[in-house]
Amino acid sequence: MNERHLALSILMKTESEGAYSNIEINKTFAAADIDSRGKAFVTNIVYGVLQNKIRLDYIISQFSKLPMKKITDDVKNILRMGLYQLIFMDKVPEYAVVNESIKLVRKCKKASSAGFVNAILRGYIRNGIAYPKDALSYECTYYSYPEWLGRLLYEAVGTDATKIMASGNMTPPFSARVNTLKISRDEFIEKTGAKACTICDDGVIFESGISVSDDEMFRNGYYYPQDEASMMPAKALSPKEGETVIDVCAAPGGKTTHIAQLMGNKGKIFAFDIYKHKLKLIEDNAKRLGIDIISPVLQDASEINDEYISIADKVLVDAPCSGLGILRRKPEIKYNRTPEDLVSLSTLQQKILGSSAKYVKPGGELVYSTCTINPGENEKVIEEFLANNKNFELIDLDFENSPYIKLFPHIHNTDGFFIAKVRRVL
Repeated sequence: MNERHLALSILMKTESEGAYSNIEINKTFAAADIDSRGKAFVTNIVYGVLQNKIRLDYIISQFSKLPMKKITDDVKNILRMGLYQLIFMDKVPEYAVVNESIKLVRKCKKASSAGFVNAILRGYIRNGIAYPKDALSYECTYYSYPEWLGRLLYEAVGTDATKIMASGNMTPPFSARVNTLKISRDEFIEKTGAKACTICDDGVIFESGISVSDDEMFRNGYYYPQDEASMMPAKALSPKEGETVIDVCAAPGGKTTHIAQLMGNKGKIFAFDIYKHKLKLIEDNAKRLGIDIISPVLQDASEINDEYISIADKVLVDAPCSGLGILRRKPEIKYNRTPEDLVSLSTLQQKILGSSAKYVKPGGELVYSTCTINPGENEKVIEEFLANNKNFELIDLDFENSPYIKLFPHIHNTDGFFIAKVRRVL
């Protein structure tokens, strides 16, 4: 397969099989003979198409006599790829985009659709496009957000919703957490040329991408690839040497190993996960980082395990959520989520939080975090928990005039994240 064919195969799997784009890209590159330039080209097209799918489909619909539902998925994705290149990749000549798109249609044994693809792409080149005039419809089409999600963002953050939509289509920086059990951040920066993160003092940003599978410092456990926002729950938990900590939704172990790092690898951490194969990921990451205080436990976080009641100094609940804060990394989320999902997730989060609170000893603390910016999964979950659990009180994290830590892509250049901390007083 050439690069465009690889990109098409990834897009087809994300659409037809529900695969996550980042995972499918890594699997495809591991199996393909492709250089770094080719990888960058494929990644650009895959993420670009997924980030802008509603906009691209709107353009197709304006030039197609066929309804969108009658266009086969492979032809639809070839058109999306072609339009993305025409709109966003100005180094690719227009004639090359059209010719390569037609070649790709024929490779997929859809030669009868070659004229259709040619007409759509050339129609856009000749005429451009007019977007909807209604303000919300325009923004949701231009930035490719379902309208229900656009409304939710406006309700959550007001006029900043436009900036959040735009930032969701940007490429995130490659950040990592330095494993200070093995090397200081200053030493790491000196060796690698990375830059210090501004919010988390364990974090660095690489100005250019890095292939961790080929990197000796990664294999030797000197760092863990992690967004800066994702480093903050462990920092907010503030675990100490010798404490007992439970991480109830632990896999693949990024936050768990960070907790161990902050504890100086001294104490005890129980890492819960509902899937056995994911416990192996925690074990593998801990081993690579030189950590030996983590005990993986097969456990459904929504259910109470009597063995652990009131034993923990600290508990981390990094809850399953809608993922609306990580659209830069998994853009397909915005098309796969529904309003009903957000309601059911909130119910699950309440159940997990209620169960996890049982593990906190009197005077102990619990951190609740999500990678979403939806208040219904964040502030409202904490408020309801505190209303129903009078033996807990909110700890003011004092972040930017808020008792919570709230991070946004358009403000902090991190994933969107929410963090709250409570203490058991009785």
